Amino acid sequence: MSQISSINFKKSFAINAEHNDRTLPPSYLIDNEKGAECDRDAEQARELKGQIIAQAKEAYINRTNQRFQAKSYEWSAVCNIKSDTTMDDLKRLAQHFKDKYGFQCYQIAIHRDEGHIDEDGKKQINHHAHLEFITLDKNTGINRQRELTPQKLRELQSEVSQILQMQRGEDKRKSGRERTEPREYAKQKETEKKTTKQAINDLNKKIREIEKQQREALKEADNAFQAERKRMIEVNNSLVEMGLPKIYEKDQYTDLGKWRDLAKAKIQECNQAQILELKKQLEQEQRAHEATKRDLEKEKIISQDYKDFKKERNEQILKIAKEKLMISTENFKTYDDYDNGILKAIDNLKRENDMLKTQNKALQEQNDIKDKEIIALKQENATAVKFDDLKEYFNLINYRASFKNERPNTISGDFRGKDREIDAKYSHLPLFDEFIKPNVLLAKKAHLEIMQEKEKERQKAVSQKIIKKDTGRSF
Repeated sequence: MSQISSINFKKSFAINAEHNDRTLPPSYLIDNEKGAECDRDAEQARELKGQIIAQAKEAYINRTNQRFQAKSYEWSAVCNIKSDTTMDDLKRLAQHFKDKYGFQCYQIAIHRDEGHIDEDGKKQINHHAHLEFITLDKNTGINRQRELTPQKLRELQSEVSQILQMQRGEDKRKSGRERTEPREYAKQKETEKKTTKQAINDLNKKIREIEKQQREALKEADNAFQAERKRMIEVNNSLVEMGLPKIYEKDQYTDLGKWRDLAKAKIQECNQAQILELKKQLEQEQRAHEATKRDLEKEKIISQDYKDFKKERNEQILKIAKEKLMISTENFKTYDDYDNGILKAIDNLKRENDMLKTQNKALQEQNDIKDKEIIALKQENATAVKFDDLKEYFNLINYRASFKNERPNTISGDFRGKDREIDAKYSHLPLFDEFIKPNVLLAKKAHLEIMQEKEKERQKAVSQKIIKKDTGRSF
């Protein structure tokens, strides 16, 4: 576990899902071949996010009988990963967050296409992952993000390092360091650059001052030598003029020169030690200065990339706000306004969609009722059609209309055929036994009586013919 782990949470942006799956790729990408790996695309992620939020809200309302009020529950986590970290590793991490903290992850992305180009022109990949969370508890609907105390956050960092098999970063309670944002880091580095530059200038100034003092001291030593030698010569000359012997011999002049040389050597030795110490400090400051410059240059590149990303992101947000969501942006002053406006528009669309779903459900229920009514009417209509078909038979058995001029035996024959037809076509009807068959029997009975009357009339007519015929016969 040589690589250092780290995870940081921030409020989610409106287009995080699109940034993660590279639907909206930033301009600072340095390795398109490695690219990004996502467990689900932006559209799928948004759908899952909506389901998670809806379920949590329902759980909260059912549990409390109160209106859902939580606001800040969409959070994005960025964590360092190894070059060989897999999606399964990150899914285990997401599951851990859900089991222990109640955070529900709706998208995971691995990015291997961001970083910088070093001084040798080599790509230095910043391997990292994005995990998008809804911090609402699935069963209660409570926003559990508020439970992340400083102690919990320290535990969380340790858990991440264990799950991802990476070295945990140093506890800031021990190091004393606070996490520095990129902009603040750049300011610090700029200050360091100015400080080291000033230190270098101060050291160079001290070195120049010491060198000047050295030159002045050497000059003073020469001047003192020359003055003393002149004095010795003048003394000897004065003594010679007075006829006295010289007191300063050649050896003394030589000793004076040796003194001068010794004094100059001491001055040089002393000053050189100071100069060497200062130059040593100067080299250290120069190395620190160069390191700070390199860090600052890297930070400037990263900062510029971040500015490019932010500019591109803001343009994308603006485009989405105006073209996709039809948001009025006249009163928006900052890009946070656009973020909040988009989130609000999305929520409104969700509510409208939920309302349309409710309306559609009601319409569907109405359609179901209408369908049932239509089926019933069709059944009634079918029954009515069948009754229309029966009219012919009832007309057949209506003696006044149909059988007035028919012979009984013909009627009986028609009855037998129609009886079989009726049983075949209409016996399955619910009203057959209760209405149709009894009425048919009554009609047949009435017709039978008519047939009997007709038969009597016929026999009477025949008898009268016979009588008439017999009456006219002569015996």
